Amino acid sequence: MIRFSFIIYVLLVGTALFSQTRELHMNTQVAIPSCDPDTLLVYDTTTYSHDIFGIARDTSKLFVQKKSTSVSYKAVTIEVTCDIQSDNYLVCGHDNGALARAPIGSEINALQRTWYADMTGAIGTVNLELDLALITAIIGSPPTDVKILVANNPGYVNYATIEATSVVAGIAYFEGIPLYNKYFTFSAP
Repeated sequence: MIRFSFIIYVLLVGTALFSQTRELHMNTQVAIPSCDPDTLLVYDTTTYSHDIFGIARDTSKLFVQKKSTSVSYKAVTIEVTCDIQSDNYLVCGHDNGALARAPIGSEINALQRTWYADMTGAIGTVNLELDLALITAIIGSPPTDVKILVANNPGYVNYATIEATSVVAGIAYFEGIPLYNKYFTFSAP
């Protein structure tokens, strides 16, 4: 189990802690110290344990993380769209699925990699940035061809499709995405 103070240190210092950062990505749990002697577990998964990143606020620790990307795989960045109250967290990780494309419903260019966003408290919607080069997509794709698929389950039954707001210099931007306890992937040629 990882203590949140360790995560804060990694987020603030970045890649200077390569050996400790590797430890972060090999663990499957993220814990937040609470007022109790116990800890509040905010992310516990073995399936979606790759390249974990998140946003959070803990006023007792004087910590606010409004924008985040994984230290080792920088394809996806999330950012809050409103003020975060204390003890609210949104943590994401992926299943290490292939970056190859496969159909999901009518989306023929969906990645086989799935992310899971686990929320504690109420974060609200988030903005996402997707580096098209890092998912082996065409970096000049128009926004209507780059989409995020969001579902309540990893099988993408009854999923929502949201087109990118814009694509600038190979980065697709999505605004106001609801990722509270949701599974998501991307579709891009």
